[in-house]
Amino acid sequence: MVDLSKHFTDSPSAELYHYTSISGFMGIVESKRMWATDLQYMNDTKEIKCAGEIVEREILDKINEHENFEELNRIFRSGIYNGQYANIYGISFSEERDLLSQWRGYGGDAGMAICFSPQKLADIARKNQMFLVKCIYDQKTQADIVSNLCNQYAEDISKRIADDRKEKYDARAVAESFFHHLSMLGAIVKHPAFKDENEWRMVSGVYDIVYRGNVPLKKMGFRAGSSTIIPYLNVSINLPTKFGESRQDLGFHDVLIGPTSISELPWRAVSQFLDAQNVSYSHISPSGVPLRSNL
Repeated sequence: MVDLSKHFTDSPSAELYHYTSISGFMGIVESKRMWATDLQYMNDTKEIKCAGEIVEREILDKINEHENFEELNRIFRSGIYNGQYANIYGISFSEERDLLSQWRGYGGDAGMAICFSPQKLADIARKNQMFLVKCIYDQKTQADIVSNLCNQYAEDISKRIADDRKEKYDARAVAESFFHHLSMLGAIVKHPAFKDENEWRMVSGVYDIVYRGNVPLKKMGFRAGSSTIIPYLNVSINLPTKFGESRQDLGFHDVLIGPTSISELPWRAVSQFLDAQNVSYSHISPSGVPLRSNL
């Protein structure tokens, strides 16, 4: 019915950075896994609702005169409402190296940025049946994409209702399809205030308790947040080792040490830690951002 593949087949052409805390970096290396957090529990939780808000703002008032208004209104509103029950898991990456806002947002008092090559990150995504997607910040582009989605559904629903004698119209299946498409778009639209991050996300498909009841409980982990329990999926980043290589390939090649007042000790410790874990890497570099750990 509706094809969103063009928004989920883009590939990064340059390196991407995952900003994290020191303990987060150590956990990634030791476990050979990253945590894909349920997007409903990420710091910018309002972002996941953005696509539904666009439908309300741009679409609902414009279909009042449509011949199938009642059905379209029901489908669109159910997609918006059920969005709260969508479970999409994601890992954030940035195109920007050594970005102050990222250090403050993800690194804490001191952090690390792990540099992944685009090809290896794409391999990790495929291995875990996930997608690498670039976030959309431009509000006109967001509105155009969501409006196009709704228009495609309006056209298809009208055809199916008109041809009901040839092909039975399955309202539940259409509602489920729209819900999943809208939820996936919700994973890639972000407020323009964050555009300096140039974020990419590695995202799962949509799990839900409304239509499929396929929440992946056996694959999930849980961690303590500041005010609630936060669910996540374990994502394996261990790639096949090339012939003749003895070190494990975790997809990254460079490590950037966040702003700190200590100059030499962090580099030495990170190098020894990676050597002890038998993990392959090329460079370890200090941040150039003048941010002290006590700020």
